This record gives sequence, structure tokens and C-alpha cells, in this order.
Amino acid sequence: MYSVLIVDDEKMIRDDVYELLAMENDLELDLSTAASAVEACSIMEQRKIDIAVMDINMPQMSGLELYDIVRERWPHCKVIFLTGYSDFDYIYKVHKHARYVLKAEEDEKILMALRESIEEMENDLLLEKLDGLQREQEKVPLVHERSLFLMGLFGGDRGLGQLTEELAAELDIPLNPQKDLYYVLLRHEAWQWRNYREQQDFKQDFYKLIDRYFLDFMQGTFFEYSIHYVVILLQPKNLLKEESVIRMLAGAGELFQKALKKNLAKTTSILIGARAVPFETVIQEFKLICDQAVWLNEEELSFRELNMDEGDSANWDFGDGESPGEREQSMKEKAFMGEGRFAGAGQSAKPGQPGRKAAAGSLSEGRKQELLQKVWKLEYWLEGMEEENTLALLRELQRDMQGIRSMHDLFALEVYCTISSRLIGWIKRLGLQEEIALRVGTMNLYNVSFHENWQDAFGYLRNVAENIFSLKKENAEKQTEDVVNQVKKYIVENLGGDTSLYHLADQVHFSQEYLLRIFKKKEGVTILQYINDLKLSAAKQLLAEAKLPVKEIAEQLGFNSQGYFGRFFRNKTGMAPNAYREGQGR
Repeated sequence: MYSVLIVDDEKMIRDDVYELLAMENDLELDLSTAASAVEACSIMEQRKIDIAVMDINMPQMSGLELYDIVRERWPHCKVIFLTGYSDFDYIYKVHKHARYVLKAEEDEKILMALRESIEEMENDLLLEKLDGLQREQEKVPLVHERSLFLMGLFGGDRGLGQLTEELAAELDIPLNPQKDLYYVLLRHEAWQWRNYREQQDFKQDFYKLIDRYFLDFMQGTFFEYSIHYVVILLQPKNLLKEESVIRMLAGAGELFQKALKKNLAKTTSILIGARAVPFETVIQEFKLICDQAVWLNEEELSFRELNMDEGDSANWDFGDGESPGEREQSMKEKAFMGEGRFAGAGQSAKPGQPGRKAAAGSLSEGRKQELLQKVWKLEYWLEGMEEENTLALLRELQRDMQGIRSMHDLFALEVYCTISSRLIGWIKRLGLQEEIALRVGTMNLYNVSFHENWQDAFGYLRNVAENIFSLKKENAEKQTEDVVNQVKKYIVENLGGDTSLYHLADQVHFSQEYLLRIFKKKEGVTILQYINDLKLSAAKQLLAEAKLPVKEIAEQLGFNSQGYFGRFFRNKTGMAPNAYREGQGR
């Protein structure tokens, strides 16, 4: 769906264009109108505008002046000028990126300009493909170096005081640490690539999309915090209202999701901080931000505030007190080196020393190293909440451990305790303590002696994981159902009022694109189809049962004019409202 703003000080022209575009059901347009450029500016502060159709000559502020504001507020918005003058060569030179339609021309000219604008928007989503030499010249090393520094900053290894002006310039971090900033968290699955070159090409395209949609109207930077998270930190270039900034970020996020799917066939969910906060606060509460992002559904775009209760941050952990960054690094090192908590039964012989012979019924040193790598992979699948990969790996570990006969085997015990601590951490993060306890119990997570053998023990861990995913999915489905029902209830109660997509999305605090997706998935029809079906049903009932004039019925159902209502009704039923009423009377 595309958001279209119609701006004209003449009501007749404004209504005519509205009705013309509203009848184009195949385009699914979310239409709004403004009687002046000043009113249009107010609307643009509240919602994303994809296409602006506007008059050139208006009082207070001309369409040409409004054009500059539109492009500043919504850089990817397309503009169609309506003009009464056939000679607009001068205007064209000034605003050559806009389209022009004479008011005296046929409606088809406006529709053609609109369809061309939509096609151009879709083409703008595509990235220009670069050859290998050009890709080598991209700033990937700088992005990597910046990511390492910021990962250390957010992981607690460095202090914010280390971000000096000189270092900020060197790493291309155009942020003022003393000013509040906005944060955006991209959360996605653990993307896999066939080879190193494919990975680098993907990342460069990914970085370009972030630059194009988030860094074109705000100054800021981004970095990869882990395999699942990309963090974007932003500060406005100009003085803007906070509500306007959040709307702009949401609009940028929607375009980013579209472009990501179109170019790279990937999806990501987006969490946007609902207000600007100090840099130090984002760092201190980053664990809580990640916790909020865990609940996001696929391709969801949501706004969240940091509502910290005292002590929340201290109570949050993964079961072992490590932050995501610390855990990722330590798991990599320990899984491959056999150090830390995996040392002991799983430790390899040092160079120059003879290896120890494996005890009867236990695993060889080489086999233990293979299993440690699986546990490391399990960390990533869990962090990404990837059900299929997580459960498949737990099934593998269950088979791998069934050959160990002794329940006192230290290696098996360490692996069990490591996985159980991760599951406990996720139960806490998702707030599923009571539900899990009722379904499978939690005492067995703490005490391996409850299990008869290792196969049963790891089967139990898999069962716990299955219930975590099941409960998360049930909660997500319930949330979707509640949101869709809330939207349907609002539409029914306000059928003659503002049922624009922007207004509906604002009622449930979701992005417009995400609301469109979940509504269509749940109901099988688009929101626009649902509203039109309700209006048609209500119109038939009022025409058949009430003696109200057709004009009053049109007003009651939210139509701008009796003429528009008549065209709508005729388009849906094949007959005029009065003809339908007479037929019902007979």
C-alpha cells in the first residue's frame, strides 16, 4: 500500500482527485488530503508520505516551496504537480524530478503519472550492482574496525570516554556523545552464505541499504553487534520534533524492509526506540533492548520505550552472567580451543604431551571437540530463536550422548549444564517461568540426577526447548489475533470516520506495512477490502431499511460526496443507490 497526500486549496479539485484515486482498488492507496501547504506540513510530521499530488499555486505557501519541505522530510517521496499553466519550462528546470499534469487534462493523465511514480519507487528499491573491482574499493575494513570498537563499547570492555573527536572522525562516527540519540535495532536470523565472497557481497549491499534509508536524513553510524543484531545510532541533522523523528525512522524502516527483501531476499524485524536517550543509557540498557527485540515477530516494526524498574538490568543474564558480546567471543574461543568451562574432560592434550586414552564408554578427544562446536552453534540458533536449527541440533546431541554410559562423565555433565543454563536464561528473558514449570517442570534443568541416562537427559532439554518455542509462538499468535480484532472493532465503531491505514496503525502502535501483513494473513483480505465490504454492507442495509436521503447515507459512511458514494456503490453492485433502493422496495 502507498500513502498518497493530495494538496489543493480548491475543495472541488481536491475531492475529485481523491475520488479518482480511491476507485483504483488494484493500487491499494492510503489517501489523505490537505487544503493548504501548511496543513500538508502538519500531516507530514505525523505520517510517511510516498507520493504527494499538489497544486503549484496556493496561498501562504506555494507548491514549489512545499516541494523542498517534502523532499527534506521524506527524501524518497515522489511529487506530482497539478498546474493550470501549460508553459512550465521554468518550473521544470527548478524541480525536474517532479511530474507535471495539467488540471485541464483527462483523469487518465493523473493516473498515468501516479502509476509511473509507483513504478519509479519500486525501481528505487533496487541496488545498483557493482563489479568485483568496485566492491573491493568499498569501506568494508572501516566498517569492521568501527564495529569492533562499538562492540567493545556496548559489551563493557571500553568506556564512552574513549570516543574522542579524533577517533570518531577516524572511524566515521559522526555522533556527539554529549547529546541524546535515537537507536534502531535490526534483528534477523543467522544468515548463511555459500562462500566468503558471497558473504562480503551481501554485507556490502546490506550496508548500502542502511546508508540509503537511515543515514540519508540523519547523521549517525551502525555496527554489527552479533550475528543476529545490527545497531544503528542516530542524531537529527536539523531541529525536529521527537514525534516527527520517530515517524521518519518508521518510514525509513518500512522502505528498508522492502528493499532488503527485493534485493537480497532476506527479512529483518526492527525495534525503534520511542524517544531520544543519552548515549550512556543506550549502552547501559542494551541488554534490555535486546530482550525487547526477542519478542518481535518476523518483519515486525515496533516502537519501544526503556521503562526500567530498579534492579531489572542487574537481574538480566543468560544464565552465566555474560553479555551477548562476551558470550559470543568466549564461545568461539572455548569451542575451538577447549578452554574455560569446557576444559577438563573435554580438554585436548597440549603439544608435545601424549594424549590420554578415553575411558570405556566415553568419547575420544576429537569427538568431544566436534560436540563442543555443536554447542557453540546452538548458542547462535538460540539467540536467533531459530526453532528448526535449534531442535535439529539438540536431536543430534541427544544421539551423540547416548553412547556415554556413566552419569558421572564430566564432559557430558558440562555440556548438559551449559545448555540447561542457556535454556534457563531464555525462560527468564521471555517470562515463561510459570508456563514451562506447568508443562515440563524446571527442576530437572538444575539436577541431572533426575534422569536415568544421558539420552533421557538431552531429550528432556530438547523438550524444554520445544515448549519455549511453542509458547513464544502461541504468544505471538495471540498478540496478532488481539491486534487484528482491535483494528476490526475500531473500524466497525468508526466506519464513517478516519479509517486510514496510518490512523489504524497508530491505534495499535505498529508500522503500517506490518499491520497490512498480519491483517491480510489473519483475515485473508486487505484492510481496504475489509473496510469497503463493511461500507457496502452498511450502505445496502441503510438503503433498504432507512428512509434517509442518499446524501445523508453517504455522509454517515464517510464518503466525501454523494457522487463519490454513487460511483463506489455502482462499481460494487452494478447499479445506482436509488435503483438498489427501488429494487428492495419492490
